[in-house]
Amino acid sequence: MGETGKSSLYNAARQEVYLNADLSIKSRALINETFETKTSFFLMIWKKQIITSAHVIEFK
Repeated sequence: MGETGKSSLYNAARQEVYLNADLSIKSRALINETFETKTSFFLMIWKKQIITSAHVIEFK
């Protein structure tokens, strides 16, 4: 069963943050993860963007 459009965008945004944080190499974790939704309309076309950010902490 496929994901809905909105949850798919959230999952893609979250996955990109996890990949960029490179959590697999060191003892790192993401905290304060936030999401912003931006919707725009142009010539009968809706565009939805999900923007996410998080802080990366590293344990030593």
